[in-house]
Amino acid sequence: MNSTHFEAADFDLQNNKPYHGHLSRLGAVALKAEVPGIAKRYRTAVCCTTHKRPKMLARLLSSWENLTIPDNVDPVFIVVENDEQEFCRKIVNQARQWLSPHEVIYATEAMPGIPAVRNKAIETAIAAGADLMLFVDDDETVSPQWLAEMVQTYHDTGSFLIGGPVFGGFASENADTFLLRLIRSGLDARYRRIADKAERKLRNNQGHTITVVTCNWLADTRLFTDYDMSFDVSLSETGGSDAKFYRTVSKHHNLPTSWSPKAVVYETVPPERLTPQYQYYRGMEQSRNSMHQKLEEYPKVIVFPMIIGNIAIRAITLTALVLTIPFNTGPALVRILRSAGWLAGRISGFFGARSRLYENFNGS
Repeated sequence: MNSTHFEAADFDLQNNKPYHGHLSRLGAVALKAEVPGIAKRYRTAVCCTTHKRPKMLARLLSSWENLTIPDNVDPVFIVVENDEQEFCRKIVNQARQWLSPHEVIYATEAMPGIPAVRNKAIETAIAAGADLMLFVDDDETVSPQWLAEMVQTYHDTGSFLIGGPVFGGFASENADTFLLRLIRSGLDARYRRIADKAERKLRNNQGHTITVVTCNWLADTRLFTDYDMSFDVSLSETGGSDAKFYRTVSKHHNLPTSWSPKAVVYETVPPERLTPQYQYYRGMEQSRNSMHQKLEEYPKVIVFPMIIGNIAIRAITLTALVLTIPFNTGPALVRILRSAGWLAGRISGFFGARSRLYENFNGS
């Protein structure tokens, strides 16, 4: 399989709680002061959740084999399958050979939905004595330095939640059409634009403003033991539980978050996502999620003028993008589709429409 993707080198309140408190057993071994980021060794749970994607899961586990393990990291690899039956146990058992001598744990969660299976991963990581917990999705692979970069950023910043960039991996098929190639190039540009924006914020000392989601994620496990946090299972079908988790960490608990720009993962993009319909739908559903979250925080009388301003700006942007199509076809097309979906999601979400993003899934 041939693939194309950007490498990391291409990219230049309230209830405020002190940072002391419980340190899990390995984190307390070399205690110097009761602040995060000081342990000499970190028991680190590298986690993924999976549902009916055996081929993608196998690729992810294979990429774990190539991880650079820092001397101060004691890793445990955790796979939680969201199913009553153990369809992927055989794949995980095979991975034990690749990941030896490190511990590999397989678990299942029968309750359907991403938040529930993420919570099961948290439970499993805590039971394994983890100080740190990392998440990636089962449709991704990780770069060799991913784990080392994440842990180093934690050690340097003491942040309770850290994210990193995601780039795309696209298979080149013999049946590629002109439209498919356009959308693929547009998505490549989208991944790069998002990573560039995050890196600019980091350089401007605004790393704490970057939303951290579980497609590339590190958490201090004291979020679960000391702050009693978990993912909201009421958002199983709509998605957005990881964005809500981030807001709770950064706004409600007022805890530090950050970004690790060299901790790169790659999302495997199946052909069914490379269509105009999917790009529009994805933009709409994500916008509905965002709108629902705003309506949870603020009354409609406050949200309404914000929406009018957002829609006006996005409409102007959409018009400008249409004019750039002859000069930047692929990137402009994807941004137009996403922006049009965003506008539809903003309006429908304000009037009560809920996202159905995770009622269906794709991949293999």
